[in-house]
Parts: sequence; C-alpha cells; structure tokens
Amino acid sequence: MDFRHLLPLVAGIVGSAAVLSVHAGPIAAYVVAIEGRWSAHGTGTPLVVGSPLPPMARLAPLGATPRHRIAVVAARGGALVLTVDCAKPRACDRPITVQTPDGAGDSDSQDSWLQRLMARIEGKPERYVATLSRSGGAPMESVLAATGDEVDIAPALRPVPPGRYTVSLHPLECRPPCAPLDADAPLNWSQGARVALSLPGMRPGLHDLVLGRPGAAAVQPTRSARVLVLPKDEARAAASRLDEWTARVDSWRPALDPAQRQSLMRAALDELAAVR
Repeated sequence: MDFRHLLPLVAGIVGSAAVLSVHAGPIAAYVVAIEGRWSAHGTGTPLVVGSPLPPMARLAPLGATPRHRIAVVAARGGALVLTVDCAKPRACDRPITVQTPDGAGDSDSQDSWLQRLMARIEGKPERYVATLSRSGGAPMESVLAATGDEVDIAPALRPVPPGRYTVSLHPLECRPPCAPLDADAPLNWSQGARVALSLPGMRPGLHDLVLGRPGAAAVQPTRSARVLVLPKDEARAAASRLDEWTARVDSWRPALDPAQRQSLMRAALDELAAVR
C-alpha cells in the first residue's frame, strides 16, 4: 500500500510536536522583552514575548548582533531573573542559562494573572505592538469610570503636563459607520482635576484615547493610550487590579523600553475586558 500521501500529514504532526515541546513540562519563567531573534537552545523555535521557559532553559540569539536583547521573569513571584544585552562584550558568545532556583520569589495571587497575560501576548503578538508616538507627557493605559454617558478621563492624564488639548475616544472595535466619540473635543487640563466627558452612546469596553493640540498641523504626532471604560461600580476593582500589575511591570525596569511596557499594559487591559 502506498502511504506517500500521508507524508505531509505526518510532517505536520511532527512539526507541531516540536513547537509544543517548548511548552511541555513545568514552566519556570517567561520572556517579557525581546529584540532580535532568540531560541531556547536545542529547539530552534524562535521565542516571542510571552514564551514560557522550562527550568534551567538555555537561551541563544539567532545570528547575534549588538541589537539582540532579552529579559526573563520568574513564573513564581514574577521577579526579573535575567537580562541579556548582546551589545556588551562577550555577553552572547555562548547559550545563557535561565536560573530560577526553587523558592525564587514568593508565590502570590498575581502568578496566575502573569500566566494568562503571557499566554495572551504569545498567542497574538501583533496585537500588542506599539504603533503611535509615545513622546514625553503621553497619557497612560488606564481604567476609566463611566456614569451614564459621562466618562472621567483624569486617570489617563496623570503624566500629561497642564495645558490646552483636544481629546478623542476611539472604540477599539470601531468600524464604519462607527465614528470616534467626541472627536477633537477641547480640553483644558490641570493636575488633580476631574475631567468628565459627556459621550452620548458610549459603550463600556476598550478605547484608544488620543490627545492633540488645538489648531495643530495634521503632521504633528498624536499622543495616545489604550483605556478600558467600565461602569463606575466595576471600574474600582478593575483599576486596583491594573495598579497591581503596573507595580509589577515597573519593577522590571530598566529591562523594558516604553513600547515594551505599553504592550504589557495593553495585554492587562484586554484581560480585564475579557473577564468582566
């Protein structure tokens, strides 16, 4: 009997098993930042942000250049356990072992949260690529409380210097004939103020909050952040959860650049939106 017609199927199964082998067994750590192509030594499978790593994983850059960098955190406790920068002399001459000894960091309630977020980013890395300019004083990823048609956007504006701006909220799933909410509405911002936008027809969910300058040329870079708008009675708990995650992500500095940090924060907002 001729089994040659089964060879593509067999090859596909073998290939899938090779990919799954990276995820098999206990997970000791996760990749949280990466530049250049890296693999877990011996598999050849490229790593991405969110990739889980087994105990004592050995990492190697694929075609090392000074631009190759990687950062890894422990699955238990979330401590930063490895940063490698190939721009440093001899840093990438041989595979690097990720050491997460037993008991590294206390297990806490955020461990399962970390696992879910890493799986989310690994599954759809293209969704978490920062595409807008993040110049100084940009708004921050936040949970915003809505009361009826009013949304308090002040939590997203904490890093923004006082001044006159325009503001728009773009529903993330917005498709024609959907339009931005309050497109280029005037905003006179001062620190500590409550800023309630009246947005008739606003629905809870993920939005991009975009700031501009009144009368600015269209070529001027915009400043934006992803926000999750929730009814006021849901927003407090979600904001508290986001604050916990923010503290953890900030503990990984300076291993993360601003765009990498933004990607991690966006994944957290997606998770909060999915579980509400």
